[in-house]
Amino acid sequence: MIQAHKLAAFGQLSTGVAHEINNPLAIINEEAGWLDDLLAKDESKDFKYRGEFKESLRIIVQQTHRCGSITGKLLRFAENMDSNIGEVDLNDILDEVVGIMEKDAILNNIVIERDFDPELPKMYSDSAQLRQLALNLVNNALDAVERDGKVLVGTRREGTDWVLLTVKDDGCGIPREHHHSIFEPFFTTKPPGKGAGLGLSICYGIATKLGGVISVDSAPAKGATFTVTLPMASSADTLPTK
Repeated sequence: MIQAHKLAAFGQLSTGVAHEINNPLAIINEEAGWLDDLLAKDESKDFKYRGEFKESLRIIVQQTHRCGSITGKLLRFAENMDSNIGEVDLNDILDEVVGIMEKDAILNNIVIERDFDPELPKMYSDSAQLRQLALNLVNNALDAVERDGKVLVGTRREGTDWVLLTVKDDGCGIPREHHHSIFEPFFTTKPPGKGAGLGLSICYGIATKLGGVISVDSAPAKGATFTVTLPMASSADTLPTK
Protein backbone atom coordinates (compact mmCIF):
# COMPACT_ATOMS: atom_id res chain seq x y z
CA MET A 1 0.00 0.00 0.00
CA ILE A 2 2.82 2.41 0.90
CA GLN A 3 4.66 1.60 -2.34
CA ALA A 4 1.45 2.08 -4.36
CA HIS A 5 0.83 5.51 -2.84
CA LYS A 6 4.48 6.47 -3.40
CA LEU A 7 4.19 5.54 -7.09
CA ALA A 8 0.91 7.42 -7.46
CA ALA A 9 2.47 10.55 -5.94
CA PHE A 10 5.52 10.11 -8.15
CA GLY A 11 3.24 9.84 -11.19
CA GLN A 12 1.65 13.21 -10.39
CA LEU A 13 5.02 14.82 -9.70
CA SER A 14 6.62 13.40 -12.85
CA THR A 15 4.02 15.00 -15.11
CA GLY A 16 4.74 18.50 -13.81
CA VAL A 17 8.50 17.99 -13.78
CA ALA A 18 8.56 16.57 -17.32
CA HIS A 19 6.57 19.47 -18.76
CA GLU A 20 8.70 22.04 -16.94
CA ILE A 21 11.91 20.46 -18.23
CA ASN A 22 10.62 20.01 -21.79
CA ASN A 23 10.12 23.75 -22.26
CA PRO A 24 13.79 24.81 -21.72
CA LEU A 25 14.93 21.68 -23.60
CA ALA A 26 12.96 22.82 -26.65
CA ILE A 27 14.56 26.28 -26.45
CA ILE A 28 18.08 24.81 -26.09
CA ASN A 29 17.47 22.59 -29.11
CA GLU A 30 16.18 25.50 -31.21
CA GLU A 31 19.09 27.76 -30.25
CA ALA A 32 21.61 25.03 -31.03
CA GLY A 33 19.97 24.57 -34.42
CA TRP A 34 20.16 28.32 -35.07
CA LEU A 35 23.87 28.39 -34.20
CA ASP A 36 24.44 25.45 -36.53
CA ASP A 37 22.66 27.37 -39.31
CA LEU A 38 24.97 30.35 -38.69
CA LEU A 39 28.00 28.09 -39.03
CA ALA A 40 26.73 27.00 -42.43
CA LYS A 41 26.85 30.58 -43.76
CA ASP A 42 29.75 31.70 -45.94
CA GLU A 43 30.78 34.33 -43.40
CA SER A 44 31.54 31.57 -40.87
CA LYS A 45 33.78 29.49 -43.14
CA ASP A 46 36.93 31.19 -41.80
CA PHE A 47 35.96 30.82 -38.12
CA LYS A 48 39.11 29.43 -36.46
CA TYR A 49 37.29 27.07 -34.08
CA ARG A 50 34.52 26.09 -36.47
CA GLY A 51 35.16 22.33 -36.15
CA GLU A 52 35.25 22.35 -32.34
CA PHE A 53 32.21 24.61 -32.19
CA LYS A 54 30.20 22.35 -34.49
CA GLU A 55 31.15 19.25 -32.47
CA SER A 56 30.06 20.95 -29.24
CA LEU A 57 26.72 21.79 -30.85
CA ARG A 58 26.31 18.15 -31.89
CA ILE A 59 26.88 17.02 -28.29
CA ILE A 60 24.43 19.63 -26.96
CA VAL A 61 21.71 18.43 -29.35
CA GLN A 62 22.49 14.78 -28.57
CA GLN A 63 22.23 15.32 -24.81
CA THR A 64 19.09 17.41 -25.25
CA HIS A 65 17.47 14.49 -27.05
CA ARG A 66 18.62 12.19 -24.27
CA CYS A 67 16.96 14.42 -21.66
CA GLY A 68 13.85 14.51 -23.83
CA SER A 69 13.79 10.72 -23.87
CA ILE A 70 13.91 10.63 -20.06
CA THR A 71 11.08 13.17 -19.67
CA GLY A 72 9.11 11.14 -22.22
CA LYS A 73 9.47 8.09 -19.98
CA LEU A 74 8.29 10.16 -17.02
CA LEU A 75 5.17 11.18 -18.93
CA ARG A 76 4.47 7.61 -20.00
CA PHE A 77 4.93 6.56 -16.37
CA ALA A 78 2.21 9.01 -15.37
CA GLU A 79 -0.08 7.91 -18.21
CA ASN A 80 0.20 4.32 -17.02
CA MET A 81 -1.51 5.28 -13.76
CA ASP A 82 -4.87 5.43 -15.62
CA SER A 83 -6.63 2.25 -16.73
CA ASN A 84 -8.95 1.34 -19.59
CA ILE A 85 -10.45 -2.01 -18.62
CA GLY A 86 -11.84 -4.45 -21.20
CA GLU A 87 -11.70 -8.06 -22.39
CA VAL A 88 -8.18 -9.11 -23.42
CA ASP A 89 -6.31 -12.25 -24.44
CA LEU A 90 -3.04 -12.25 -22.49
CA ASN A 91 -1.48 -14.96 -24.67
CA ASP A 92 -2.12 -12.89 -27.80
CA ILE A 93 -0.59 -9.79 -26.19
CA LEU A 94 2.53 -11.69 -25.14
CA ASP A 95 2.85 -13.35 -28.54
CA GLU A 96 2.76 -9.89 -30.15
CA VAL A 97 5.37 -8.52 -27.74
CA VAL A 98 7.70 -11.48 -28.26
CA GLY A 99 7.32 -11.09 -32.02
CA ILE A 100 8.41 -7.45 -31.74
CA MET A 101 11.42 -8.22 -29.54
CA GLU A 102 12.62 -11.34 -31.37
CA LYS A 103 14.37 -9.40 -34.13
CA ASP A 104 16.68 -7.64 -31.67
CA ALA A 105 17.16 -10.87 -29.73
CA ILE A 106 18.27 -12.81 -32.80
CA LEU A 107 20.96 -10.22 -33.52
CA ASN A 108 22.46 -11.01 -30.10
CA ASN A 109 21.95 -14.77 -30.41
CA ILE A 110 19.24 -14.78 -27.74
CA VAL A 111 16.35 -17.23 -28.01
CA ILE A 112 12.93 -16.14 -26.71
CA GLU A 113 10.76 -19.17 -25.91
CA ARG A 114 6.99 -19.13 -25.41
CA ASP A 115 5.32 -21.28 -22.75
CA PHE A 116 1.71 -20.11 -22.88
CA ASP A 117 -1.19 -21.95 -21.24
CA PRO A 118 -3.38 -22.91 -24.25
CA GLU A 119 -6.44 -23.13 -22.00
CA LEU A 120 -5.99 -19.64 -20.53
CA PRO A 121 -9.33 -17.81 -20.77
CA LYS A 122 -9.66 -14.16 -21.69
CA MET A 123 -9.11 -11.65 -18.90
CA TYR A 124 -10.93 -8.47 -18.00
CA SER A 125 -8.00 -6.04 -17.85
CA ASP A 126 -6.17 -3.21 -19.66
CA SER A 127 -4.54 -4.39 -22.90
CA ALA A 128 -2.34 -1.28 -23.34
CA GLN A 129 -0.91 -1.55 -19.84
CA LEU A 130 -0.42 -5.31 -20.10
CA ARG A 131 1.47 -4.73 -23.34
CA GLN A 132 3.68 -2.10 -21.68
CA LEU A 133 4.24 -4.42 -18.72
CA ALA A 134 5.32 -7.27 -21.01
CA LEU A 135 7.54 -5.06 -23.17
CA ASN A 136 9.39 -3.73 -20.13
CA LEU A 137 9.88 -7.19 -18.60
CA VAL A 138 11.10 -8.80 -21.84
CA ASN A 139 13.36 -5.84 -22.60
CA ASN A 140 14.79 -6.05 -19.06
CA ALA A 141 15.44 -9.77 -19.56
CA LEU A 142 17.22 -9.18 -22.88
CA ASP A 143 19.41 -6.51 -21.26
CA ALA A 144 20.29 -8.95 -18.46
CA VAL A 145 21.29 -11.70 -20.91
CA GLU A 146 23.13 -9.34 -23.31
CA ARG A 147 24.29 -12.14 -25.67
CA ASP A 148 24.08 -15.90 -26.23
CA GLY A 149 21.27 -16.81 -23.86
CA LYS A 150 17.61 -17.60 -23.43
CA VAL A 151 14.48 -15.81 -22.25
CA LEU A 152 11.30 -17.73 -21.41
CA VAL A 153 7.92 -15.97 -21.43
CA GLY A 154 5.02 -17.93 -19.96
CA THR A 155 1.47 -17.86 -18.65
CA ARG A 156 -0.59 -20.20 -16.48
CA ARG A 157 -3.79 -20.17 -14.52
CA GLU A 158 -3.58 -19.88 -10.74
CA GLY A 159 -6.82 -21.10 -9.21
CA THR A 160 -10.02 -19.64 -10.62
CA ASP A 161 -9.34 -15.95 -10.10
CA TRP A 162 -5.68 -15.39 -10.95
CA VAL A 163 -3.22 -15.73 -13.82
CA LEU A 164 0.58 -15.81 -13.65
CA LEU A 165 2.76 -14.05 -16.21
CA THR A 166 6.42 -15.07 -15.94
CA VAL A 167 9.54 -13.79 -17.69
CA LYS A 168 12.67 -15.84 -16.98
CA ASP A 169 16.20 -15.19 -18.19
CA ASP A 170 19.59 -16.86 -17.75
CA GLY A 171 21.43 -13.55 -17.46
CA CYS A 172 23.63 -11.98 -14.81
CA GLY A 173 21.09 -12.18 -11.97
CA ILE A 174 20.27 -9.70 -9.21
CA PRO A 175 21.85 -9.58 -5.73
CA ARG A 176 19.25 -10.32 -3.04
CA GLU A 177 19.82 -6.96 -1.34
CA HIS A 178 18.58 -5.25 -4.53
CA HIS A 179 15.36 -7.24 -4.89
CA HIS A 180 13.19 -4.59 -3.27
CA SER A 181 15.07 -1.58 -4.61
CA ILE A 182 14.75 -2.58 -8.28
CA PHE A 183 11.10 -1.50 -8.25
CA GLU A 184 11.97 2.00 -7.02
CA PRO A 185 11.93 4.81 -9.64
CA PHE A 186 15.41 5.62 -11.02
CA PHE A 187 17.10 2.66 -9.32
CA THR A 188 19.32 0.86 -11.83
CA THR A 189 22.40 -1.34 -11.84
CA LYS A 190 23.06 -0.65 -15.53
CA PRO A 191 26.03 1.48 -16.64
CA PRO A 192 25.42 5.24 -17.13
CA GLY A 193 23.45 5.96 -20.27
CA LYS A 194 22.04 2.42 -20.50
CA GLY A 195 18.80 3.01 -18.63
CA ALA A 196 16.82 5.56 -16.64
CA GLY A 197 15.74 3.07 -13.97
CA LEU A 198 12.03 3.42 -14.73
CA GLY A 199 11.24 0.13 -16.49
CA LEU A 200 10.64 -2.08 -13.46
CA SER A 201 8.99 0.69 -11.42
CA ILE A 202 6.53 1.11 -14.30
CA CYS A 203 5.91 -2.64 -14.18
CA TYR A 204 5.27 -2.40 -10.44
CA GLY A 205 2.86 0.51 -10.94
CA ILE A 206 0.94 -1.30 -13.70
CA ALA A 207 0.68 -4.57 -11.75
CA THR A 208 -0.53 -2.71 -8.67
CA LYS A 209 -3.07 -0.62 -10.58
CA LEU A 210 -4.53 -3.75 -12.17
CA GLY A 211 -4.95 -5.35 -8.75
CA GLY A 212 -1.94 -7.65 -8.95
CA VAL A 213 1.56 -8.06 -7.56
CA ILE A 214 5.02 -8.52 -9.06
CA SER A 215 7.90 -10.44 -7.53
CA VAL A 216 11.41 -11.51 -8.46
CA ASP A 217 13.42 -14.65 -7.78
CA SER A 218 17.09 -14.18 -8.61
CA ALA A 219 20.68 -14.57 -7.53
CA PRO A 220 23.97 -13.40 -9.07
CA ALA A 221 25.00 -15.49 -12.11
CA LYS A 222 21.80 -17.55 -11.88
CA GLY A 223 19.44 -15.44 -13.96
CA ALA A 224 16.14 -13.94 -12.83
CA THR A 225 12.48 -14.84 -12.92
CA PHE A 226 9.88 -12.08 -12.70
CA THR A 227 6.38 -13.26 -11.83
CA VAL A 228 3.33 -11.04 -12.17
CA THR A 229 0.19 -12.34 -10.45
CA LEU A 230 -2.87 -10.70 -12.01
CA PRO A 231 -6.59 -11.06 -11.33
CA MET A 232 -8.73 -12.53 -14.09
CA ALA A 233 -10.97 -9.49 -13.64
CA SER A 234 -9.23 -6.18 -12.84
CA SER A 235 -10.83 -3.01 -11.58
CA ALA A 236 -9.25 0.41 -12.16
CA ASP A 237 -9.74 1.16 -8.47
CA THR A 238 -8.43 -2.06 -6.93
CA LEU A 239 -5.24 -2.47 -4.97
CA PRO A 240 -3.50 -5.81 -4.32
CA THR A 241 -5.33 -8.03 -1.86
CA LYS A 242 -3.31 -11.22 -2.43
